[in-house]
Amino acid sequence: MYFWYLMHGPQLNDPARLLRGTGKETRFLQLESAKDVERPEVKALINAASALATIPIPGTGKGRLIIQSSAATRQARVARQAPAK
Repeated sequence: MYFWYLMHGPQLNDPARLLRGTGKETRFLQLESAKDVERPEVKALINAASALATIPIPGTGKGRLIIQSSAATRQARVARQAPAK
């Protein structure tokens, strides 16, 4: 499972209703596989979010991709919320 957070999410046109969340600034896409990024409706959302970016994304050159698991955080939160036995 992959989560892509998009700035300006509330402003994006999302006819396929792929965006999740209720934040004022961001929404996220929940993708089953990395191949889902190639879907036309997903590409359209990413391109629209990129167009609204205040700092342009460079078209060439090297960049960094940071992939960070949220599983440990999620497990800790679930454990804290579990009722005491």
